[in-house]
Amino acid sequence: MADSIYNNSKKNVLMITSGYPPLAAPASKRTACLAKFLPEFGWCPIVVHQDRGVEEKCYGIDPDFVENIPAEVLSLPVRTATHRRWSAPFMYDIFLRYFRPHAGPVSFMKNGRATLDHVFAEHRIDVIWATFPLSFTHGLASWAARRWRLPWVADCRDIIGQRPSTRFVDNAVIPLHIKYEDALLRDADAVVTVSEELGGILKKRHGVDAHIIPNGFDPDDLAGEEPPPLDRFRIVYTGHVAPGHTGFNPLLDAVGELDREGVINPGDIAIDFFGRGNESRLKEMFAGHQYERLVRIHDAVPWRECRAAQRHAAVLLQAAYAGRTGIITSKIFEYFAARRPILAVPRDGDCVDRMLEQTGAGFSCSTPAEIAPLLRGWYNEWKETGTVRCPGNREAILKFSRRRQAKDLARIMDRLLDD
Repeated sequence: MADSIYNNSKKNVLMITSGYPPLAAPASKRTACLAKFLPEFGWCPIVVHQDRGVEEKCYGIDPDFVENIPAEVLSLPVRTATHRRWSAPFMYDIFLRYFRPHAGPVSFMKNGRATLDHVFAEHRIDVIWATFPLSFTHGLASWAARRWRLPWVADCRDIIGQRPSTRFVDNAVIPLHIKYEDALLRDADAVVTVSEELGGILKKRHGVDAHIIPNGFDPDDLAGEEPPPLDRFRIVYTGHVAPGHTGFNPLLDAVGELDREGVINPGDIAIDFFGRGNESRLKEMFAGHQYERLVRIHDAVPWRECRAAQRHAAVLLQAAYAGRTGIITSKIFEYFAARRPILAVPRDGDCVDRMLEQTGAGFSCSTPAEIAPLLRGWYNEWKETGTVRCPGNREAILKFSRRRQAKDLARIMDRLLDD
């Protein structure tokens, strides 16, 4: 291992995550962007992460997923074995996933502990940070904190039970997983989550006070002030369409209303979805709709292409989840950076509504009657000017810069050392 900047003049943070670039996964983005900017605030990261082979088929590899990570950020992959299906090791890892999620896969925990032995033998570590999901990152961090008597920060991008499942076994083990969550978060010296609402759930559930560091955008991805010329009125969605969403049919219904009124030409409009594994769900969602022909379904694309699609949209479509507290997908922060108008469907009566109101970056709507006037206004602006402006509040949007969030994390870790 190199010992470049890891010396007594710097504070060093060990970061443990399930994903890291070039793996194009949500865990990769949050960890890498924080690691990218932490050196500006006096912290040098050493990132220990699951090797990319385990999740590569699910998320894909993208060398540009997070750009300009400083060379001094040390990245150490931990080998995780792929077992033959239905073999004894395979079945044991399945058992751990459901009944002791913080303790497996076995190969990751074994190899992860060996990796940490080498890290601590060569570097002074001041604080440990680990992000959930997956549970084994918190499990490994808790073990390391006890062994080397260091403070650790439990980062929670999600919390147990946050996302619904259609599988009985997933729902049946939630109480057990919450029990493990309780033990790990109470063991941590600081807890971080991504929204005030999720922080409130953790406070009620476990009696812990969570710091709020939302997901955000890389300031290197921030689009310019001037909106680009648009050759077509494109409504763009990028990312996974998750189970539990009520669907985007109100958008097509609104297009239909405007077409019948004669105020739009459907031939000008394209509704583009980019994302891995969306095709079957979207085809089911829009099946039989009169305006289904406007929907174009694409596979996932590399980050640079995704960013370009976002920046050249007339409107960016955001999924929201009515009745589910604290759910903010990381995609909305990329949309903030793209500086295009955002349409969230449906209203969630929660954090997405509040964020759009605070930033002025878009609107939340649930019904065709709410959506149609917005589309009419954006469409008419496009016909008249060749583009659509986003009047978002720049200062409010910049609060979600990953650089600012790295500064917030640095302050939390600084306080742990002062206590």
